[in-house]
Parts: sequence; structure tokens; C-alpha cells
Amino acid sequence: GYCIYVEEIVRTIRMLTRFPGIFLVVKLHPREIDFESRMPPAKEIEERDPTSWVTYVGNDVFTPQLVEWGEIFLSIATGAVYHPLKLSKPVLELSYAMGFMTVLAKYLPCADIRYRDRLIALIWQFKELPANERSSHYYDRVDLENFLHTFVESDTQPTLDAYVNFLQSV
Repeated sequence: GYCIYVEEIVRTIRMLTRFPGIFLVVKLHPREIDFESRMPPAKEIEERDPTSWVTYVGNDVFTPQLVEWGEIFLSIATGAVYHPLKLSKPVLELSYAMGFMTVLAKYLPCADIRYRDRLIALIWQFKELPANERSSHYYDRVDLENFLHTFVESDTQPTLDAYVNFLQSV
């Protein structure tokens, strides 16, 4: 498996629910059997702001539905982030909770969150902006378009072929 620091994910969930008005939906990995048992139950998160909540969903809730509904996405090495990227919704790759660097973190630097302090600053920044203005304050348009063109949708060849060619060129 991947080197994921579950304790750091738990700390992040607890921290985020201290913000007012945070509605946090944690989508469990399809192959992860025991992950939910290691997460803090929503009712037991101490110091939770009364206007915030957290819930955990499994495979019965489809990721595209969450992407359409959600405003900001936290990622721990998942390909599911490409859909919100295509919609220009902010994606934050929680690099501090992993023992490796993802393609997203490496090639779209604004998404690379290496410290909890940066995550906190971004959450406050996003809370102050209307949802329709968040991406324009977060993404460099050229960087996002280049990333999407290189890794998600290529005009000249199938995406998988483009990705393989990219990996071979590195």
C-alpha cells in the first residue's frame, strides 16, 4: 500500500471541524476496509464548532455526485481529483499526510499542501470568498490548463498515451 499517515488525517479532520460552517464529507477509499474505524466519530470530535459537521461515505455515494456538490476538495493521492480540477474547483493535495509526492503536487504547485498552517490559511481565505471566486484566487490559469492538458485531456493523443509518453520523457 501507500505510505499514508492516518494520524495526520485524523488531526486534519479534527482541526477542520473547529472552523465555523465546515461541512466535511470524507470519502473512504474503495479498497480500504478498516479506514473508517480509525476515523474520529463525528459526535466525539471534541472542540468541534457547533456549525460544523463531518460524515463518512463509502462506495454507495458516487464521487461525481460529491464533486458536483462540493466546493473545495482535499486529496490524499487519489485520481478522483481530476474531476474537480476540470471544473476549476480548488483541490488541496495533503502532502503532509503522505510519505511521497503525487503528480498533482509536483506539477500543480498551488495544490501541494506540505504544512497544516498552509491548509489553515487557505481555508480562512476560501471562507472569505464567494464560491464562484475561489478558483480564480487559487489557480494560476495557465498552470491549471497545462496540467489538465498534460494529465487529463490531451488534444493530440489519448490521455493514457500522453501520460506514458510524459513518464518516459522524465
